[in-house]
This record gives sequence, C-alpha cells and structure tokens, in this order.
Amino acid sequence: MTARSDPEQEQGNAFWRFATTIYAEKQVCDACLRLQDRSGHYVNLLLGALWLTAQSRRISQDAGVRLRTKCERFQSDITMPLRQVRRDFWVSAKAYVADPQNDDLSIKVRDGLKAAELATERFEILMLGPMLAEASEPVPKTDLLAWSNFEVLTPWSQSDPDDLKILIAAQSTADVTGLS
Repeated sequence: MTARSDPEQEQGNAFWRFATTIYAEKQVCDACLRLQDRSGHYVNLLLGALWLTAQSRRISQDAGVRLRTKCERFQSDITMPLRQVRRDFWVSAKAYVADPQNDDLSIKVRDGLKAAELATERFEILMLGPMLAEASEPVPKTDLLAWSNFEVLTPWSQSDPDDLKILIAAQSTADVTGLS
C-alpha cells in the first residue's frame, strides 16, 4: 500500500474543505446539479476550477485533459452507477413497500446508497486536490481566470453561462480564508 505524502493529503483536505463550504450554498449546489444533469459536467471539476481560481492558480490545457479523463472514468465506472441506483431506489422499492419514503428500512437503504455516493465524491476530491495543485501555476487573479479554469476542466461551450456566473459570484464573495 502506498501512503500519500502529507502535502498531497493536505491539498486533498484543503480542496475538500473548500468544496464542502462553497457547495453548501444553495445557489451553488443548484447550479452545479443543473450543469451536471443538463450538460454532463462533473461537479468535482466545477468545484476544482473554483478552488484554483480562489487561489489565483490556472491549470494547463494538457493537465486539464488528463484530469478530465481520470474523472470521466471514475465517474462512469463508480459514481454515476451509484447515483442511478440511488435515484431509482424509490421506484423499485414500491414493488415491496407501498410508500417507501415513509418506511424506516427503505429510508435506511436509500440513506446508505446516498452515503456511498458521497463517499466516492469525497474520495475523488481528496485524490484530485494534489493533482490540481501540481498541474496548476500561480497567476495574477483576473475576471477571466475562472472562465479559463472552467474551459480547461469542464468545457462549457454547451453550458448555461448563467449557472457558471452563479458559481463565479459565489466563489468571489465566499469567505474561503484558511480553506486552501
């Protein structure tokens, strides 16, 4: 077993703290989920673009392609199937229980599925943190930095720019001191 170094672990933890802080804002959560469901974006890469922007860092195009490829594989093999099972559970549970949303066992199963899905998201963020930090460079912060990071990590040409603007606004006004 290979242990991650302390700096790698700290980068993962810093990204996790940032992601959970900013994602807790309802408008950020809603915008991320719309971008995920409508445009196929990966929430962790959206949050990664914001995390890098908050630190005045820009990711290179080549590194962005490599990270998107890793993310696509992990999401399609692990996270998305878990998400689909969680989303389908209430419908399937009706074959056994008339009202699964008010059945204690059904609720426990659904909560377990949700916990497993969230654990895979956390795992991915903890792995992406050091990769994002290593694959980016410090730059002067400009109004276009977030757009640049979005373009590299989550090509947004087919996305709703209003949702991306919501994310940028939340990142620029969020108190992220001590989170990165």
